[in-house]
Amino acid sequence: MRFSFNFYSLFFLLFCLTSCGQDNKNSDAVEKPIYTLKIQSANPYEIYLNGMPVEKYYSNESSSSEIPLNDFILEGGNQLLEVVLLPNKDKTEVDKLGMDNFEVKLYKYSEGLSNISNENGLLLTSIDFKNELKELPIIKKTINIDLEVSYTINGWKNSVNLKNENQETLLKEVLEKYEQVRESINQGDFEGFEKLYSKKNIETYESYYNNQEVIKEDKNWMRERIVKSKHNMLPITDYKLIYYSNGKVIALENKNRESPLIANINNFEEVYSILLHRPKAGAPLEKLVLL
Repeated sequence: MRFSFNFYSLFFLLFCLTSCGQDNKNSDAVEKPIYTLKIQSANPYEIYLNGMPVEKYYSNESSSSEIPLNDFILEGGNQLLEVVLLPNKDKTEVDKLGMDNFEVKLYKYSEGLSNISNENGLLLTSIDFKNELKELPIIKKTINIDLEVSYTINGWKNSVNLKNENQETLLKEVLEKYEQVRESINQGDFEGFEKLYSKKNIETYESYYNNQEVIKEDKNWMRERIVKSKHNMLPITDYKLIYYSNGKVIALENKNRESPLIANINNFEEVYSILLHRPKAGAPLEKLVLL
């Protein structure tokens, strides 16, 4: 299943910004760069930017997608991109076919999301595995690249390394946060749900240079999603702790390697994936990202 942590749904955000912004070009648009990854694969894979999960895809089916990255870029400068190629479920190693049919391309859209549909993005770099000669259980590549943005956000930059905490106590606190989110969604309480993310909302919208029209559309989309999930949330079961960004960010993952926050809507699974962090020692865990 595709598992992208980009806030609310940045696929939706991309569409909304593209359609809403066509008539709102301005002279400083070139100072608002947007970065995306275009991914083509015939295998499962994981992609991380600065230690954060951009996308985790575990299906054997071929896939093609474009993922916006700005909410994982806290400030301009050096960024670490990691790509992990995995074998198909019926195999123990990544075969040559899987290597040859995988490619990640990093693009820059200098005029911002408002013109992303008709702007030819600048290809900055690409990653593939065509030159790999040996079949392996996991194949990884990492690159460092300078990406400039016109904002600075705190995010998880100064957060606590949660790996150093008592894991039993930490798991209890994480589970309490997940239950809090689950209850808000299960009650259809969008206002209460939104309060849990007010700080992160501001940072995420800032990283995509959002205007009020786009923010309103995004909130309406999430409201509709929560209304559909009302009274349909499943119990939180079969979970374990997963760490990101050198232990600064944490999440729960079930046996299917997805979030255990799931609504069953007419036999369709609506999955809510969240990340948590502790902004400073002694502070409670805070919600960082939700999709």
